[in-house]
Amino acid sequence: MPKRVTIAEINQALDLFREHRLYPQINAAILLTAYSGIRAEELYQLQKEDIDLDNRILHIRNDANHTVKTGKARVVFFNNRSRKALKEYYAWRGSSKTGLNELFGQSHLNRIFVRSELKIKDLRKFFSQEWNRRNGNTEIKEILMGHSFNNSVDLQHYVNMSEIELKQIYDKVMG
Repeated sequence: MPKRVTIAEINQALDLFREHRLYPQINAAILLTAYSGIRAEELYQLQKEDIDLDNRILHIRNDANHTVKTGKARVVFFNNRSRKALKEYYAWRGSSKTGLNELFGQSHLNRIFVRSELKIKDLRKFFSQEWNRRNGNTEIKEILMGHSFNNSVDLQHYVNMSEIELKQIYDKVMG
């Protein structure tokens, strides 16, 4: 059985880290990953220029410096709670000496999350499960999560949504 992840577990993890000196980063990492469905490795590779705060869009790149499991770049979306956390993180990062070289560094986030039962990789499970709990369309979820289209005739031949259509559906389900 896959691990069940709910909003309560997300909030428990946020509470666990509330007093941590890197809380603004941890908060942004948790909420962004939970509400976008990106893979942990995709989070670790994000650069500030990949994040469009105004439109709530992440550009998941696949190039010489960014590797995506399926080998295909994509756009994904995040909600307003995640946008607020990112804005707070950017403000905190710009106003203090954080010692952070990367936006979401894998090694230090993994060390931080040792204290928590919830791991960064579990947040993708939350997105998938929450999408289902909210009765979201499975094909759209698979597109947003960057699943392979190889085993789906619909995704290979019939489902073709524009970025605008995908965002409208995302907002309807996860907004």
